[in-house]
Amino acid sequence: ELTPAAFEFFKAREANTSLQSLHMAWCRGLNDDGLTSIASECPNLTSLDIAICSKLTEVSLREVGQRLTNLRRLILSRCEQFGDNALETLVNCTQLQSISLADVKISDFRIYDLALSCRSLRAIVLSGCNALTNFGLESLASSLQCIKLISLSGCSLVQDEAIKFLVDKQKFNLSTLNLCQTGLTDSGLDFIASNCAALQSLHISFCDEISDDGLLHLTRLGHTLHTLHISCCTRLTELALIDLLNHLPILTELNLNGVRCTTSASTSHLMRCNPYLRWLDVMNCPNLTVEQVRAVKQHYSADGRKFQLLSSYMLAAEFPP
Repeated sequence: ELTPAAFEFFKAREANTSLQSLHMAWCRGLNDDGLTSIASECPNLTSLDIAICSKLTEVSLREVGQRLTNLRRLILSRCEQFGDNALETLVNCTQLQSISLADVKISDFRIYDLALSCRSLRAIVLSGCNALTNFGLESLASSLQCIKLISLSGCSLVQDEAIKFLVDKQKFNLSTLNLCQTGLTDSGLDFIASNCAALQSLHISFCDEISDDGLLHLTRLGHTLHTLHISCCTRLTELALIDLLNHLPILTELNLNGVRCTTSASTSHLMRCNPYLRWLDVMNCPNLTVEQVRAVKQHYSADGRKFQLLSSYMLAAEFPP
């Protein structure tokens, strides 16, 4: 664990003026004095990661916003003492292209301020920001020029209306969309599949309103979609899952954790129709046997190919990883 004294070296190094990227995530000893020193002595930083630094407060984040105006990438995930007041000065960081505010207490109005000031944002992570509503999302969608990636996982107040608004405004830009545990329905999924021609990665796990009808809309994304997470979408049937797999030939990553309709028929179609798969999660799929899981692993690991498989059987002695 680093102590505050460890950050004094920033005050003594002339080279700090050329330092551009600093990764301090999980540094439990980093406090306001340390971050203030960094902000003061490293004015040309363009990338700063201070995720999960629990001692930081709005005092030092204000220094970041006032002094590090060249930042293009800022990671503040799970800094539990940050809130609206702490984030106020980030409007000075007008060159930001990527920001992560996962599990930070932020309101729609602060999101609105950021969107108006940081119009070059292309990647926004708001996972766990459970105060975000349709208004906040619509503010982002209408103010930003080119959103490539947005994560709204756990934003349960975000509904179809705002998701459709986002897609309509950014349909030519979106490549990664994380809507896990939002209010997404089949109608919203239909709108996404009809408009996001460049979508490559879609996460809709724990979306309780998604049924077979919604899932089958994704067959229209067969030429672009390579990552799909549908964990714990409990209303799906095996027939719809098989049909979908038949239409997604370039999948490289698939999460079926808790999709209880997954059986040997599903994995057979997977091996036949999805040759590029490199990551698969079939944890909590009770209708798969150890033999079926082993067959999948052997199929995709043939010829020394890299393949990562997550399965409940891999935790048992009978099927070591």
